[in-house]
Amino acid sequence: MKISNYFLLILAALTSNALSLTITASSGQGTYNASYALDAKMDTRWASESSDDQWLQIIFGQPREIVGLNIHWETAYGRDYDIQLLTPDGKWTNVNKTRNSDGGIDAIYFGLRNAAGLKLIGLKRGTGWGYSIWDIDLLGKEAQRTAQASSQTPENPANLVMDGLKETFWKSNPTPNQQTSLELTSPQPIDIGGLSIQWAQQHSAPCQIQSFDSDSEKWLTITNKKAGVSNAEDIFFKTTNTSRIRLALPSEPQRSCRHRRSTVQTAFRIMDTNPPF
Repeated sequence: MKISNYFLLILAALTSNALSLTITASSGQGTYNASYALDAKMDTRWASESSDDQWLQIIFGQPREIVGLNIHWETAYGRDYDIQLLTPDGKWTNVNKTRNSDGGIDAIYFGLRNAAGLKLIGLKRGTGWGYSIWDIDLLGKEAQRTAQASSQTPENPANLVMDGLKETFWKSNPTPNQQTSLELTSPQPIDIGGLSIQWAQQHSAPCQIQSFDSDSEKWLTITNKKAGVSNAEDIFFKTTNTSRIRLALPSEPQRSCRHRRSTVQTAFRIMDTNPPF
């Protein structure tokens, strides 16, 4: 991304008195202006010009608590893009890097933040057209996810896997001859078709990925993950609708991992970071 290549002419802007939002974009095609990306309608959309280096920016009237967002892409989706948040003191910071999206709905979660604005920075388009968004859902504190583990150290509790920070992580205590589990919980059932995990060490242990079935009140295994040789893993499985998912790891001396994000979708989508679990 090169700032010099941006179309700095703001073609569309909207200030909503009701929501106190100012929405701008690097470009817009015809009547498909930036305001339509946040009007809560699925029959209007923002569409940029046909180049990779496009952006969409939302400035809040006052700082608000936000944990993530859902992006409803039109056919012209973004394959690679970054999400930045504007801190109350006026600094932009990266909170999400999505790579190899396949469009549809990208559910992005980065943990509870207090932000004055949000910006989507396009890096690579998924089609020959520009970027086109039907609507964006901003997720407030009510959508906050939680994490708990069967074992944790005082310095590295389970909730750190949901804070959206690479510098923090969960670490289990050694539990000889006992299974270690890390459970992630969403306020409401959501469709989950994969997890993206960043382990704190280079090699990851095998584990079972399980979802909780509310009808039988049992944990059901979705897939068995093999031992990995990379600290970053994208794990795909058949879409399941659940509010609870967990990693069940075999007994070993000590392990640690940090959960960057899971992928939520109606058909299957995979992103790079944090959330949407």
